[in-house]
Amino acid sequence: ERLKGFRDDDDFDLYAYDIDAAEQISREFYARGKIPAFVTGTFDELVAIVGADWRLSANSIAWPKLARAMLAETIKAAEVKRRRNSGDVIETPPVPSALASSGTTRGPIPGKSKVSLKHLFKLWKTDHIAAERSMKTVADMEARIDDFIKYVGHDNAEEMTGRELVAYCETLRHERGLSPKTISTSYLAAIRSVFRLGKRKFAVSNDPSVGVRYEVPKRKRTRPKGFTTLEATTILTCTLKPELLPPGMLELNKFAIRWVPWICAYTGARVGEIAQLRRQDFMEESGIRFIQITPDAGTVKTGEYRYVPLHSHLLEMGLWEVVMARPKGHLFFIPDDNERQRGHRQANNVSSTLRDFVREIALVTDERVWPNHGWRHRFKTVARDVDIEQRYMDVIQGHSDGSASADYGDNTMIALSREIEKLPRYIVSSADDFRKKLMDALSQVEQSVIEDDYAEVSKILAKVSRPGRASGILQALEKLDETSQVNP
Repeated sequence: ERLKGFRDDDDFDLYAYDIDAAEQISREFYARGKIPAFVTGTFDELVAIVGADWRLSANSIAWPKLARAMLAETIKAAEVKRRRNSGDVIETPPVPSALASSGTTRGPIPGKSKVSLKHLFKLWKTDHIAAERSMKTVADMEARIDDFIKYVGHDNAEEMTGRELVAYCETLRHERGLSPKTISTSYLAAIRSVFRLGKRKFAVSNDPSVGVRYEVPKRKRTRPKGFTTLEATTILTCTLKPELLPPGMLELNKFAIRWVPWICAYTGARVGEIAQLRRQDFMEESGIRFIQITPDAGTVKTGEYRYVPLHSHLLEMGLWEVVMARPKGHLFFIPDDNERQRGHRQANNVSSTLRDFVREIALVTDERVWPNHGWRHRFKTVARDVDIEQRYMDVIQGHSDGSASADYGDNTMIALSREIEKLPRYIVSSADDFRKKLMDALSQVEQSVIEDDYAEVSKILAKVSRPGRASGILQALEKLDETSQVNP
């Protein structure tokens, strides 16, 4: 690597990390007198480097002694490598003269030992699952690894090259039409992660991803990432109009269209997280009603649960009563055991239904905003407008600011509910609902006028007023009893 030159600090830091990791593992096995699994692969690699024609059977009694010698040399070499990393001039040791003159050398062994890329993936998968991380990531990673294997035409990780990896990225971009960001953060990142883990575990000597980058041009933003107020209110208004939905739509899909966008609007949660909610995820504590977003219900990106209080507007619309009337289990789909494409979840179907609803029925068609994720960005924007603290935003949305202070203390339901209630209400009633509210308000206005309580009049009108309604309210007021002293 040093002859080629490290391309950036990350590669140099990774190399330094590998030195430390190798020494730590070697010390643990050396102290316990055990033979690590990577010794056989390292032995084959060393034999190939020096050109020695050595063979050892799997049951050879020489393995314990050889393993101990190799571990000891790895420990000694770690300190020398650190000195070289700090800039000291360290000469590469020559091949021992006894070996060079023994007549056992025959030049480099043609070809390389077989190390399956699928095997490296399984090592990565084992660690990923042990850390209780997302199973969806496992499915996505495996799909990327299988695709690369199919492209290069073999599964030998030792023979895969950086040139092949670069060509693969070019194919993804120019033949399959994938975006540079998808290539870099999904496909290339998956291959790099698996090879790097294989190197750290001494399961493979080759890493074709070293030095390979796929440039992601910075996109020029020409609009907000989240929904605008008009887009948000349009979507929410359409959820209240079932007559807009196509005939024959499943009742559970109608139910999802009615409630999922509203919950996303007031929680900033991912659509998939809301689509997989169960009745038992709606909870109450100290008089505060909230939802639990948990991996027990399905995929959660962070792999961690969180509680999010329900905004009073959701409760007033009857969400709680509607949910409590549903049978136990998932609210927006009926779980089944049908075999699906790897990584696919039933909550994905709900998300797709909502995406189509936004584009085709609510007619929010601007491709620069994501039809589902737009709620998540909008939540952040609105939260900043009403001075919700960043740390509360992060807790509510399941983000992390990476600071150590974030791990101290708990965010109580009282505090989270207080912050959620800062969010302004979405006033998007249907015409009939608004008419009823207006007439009720006008009746209260009339009574307040009789009592000469004009301050109360303002409060009442504020409850039903929104941009574009002022003229209608004034016209309605003019139709009140002509003898009243109200000045429209």
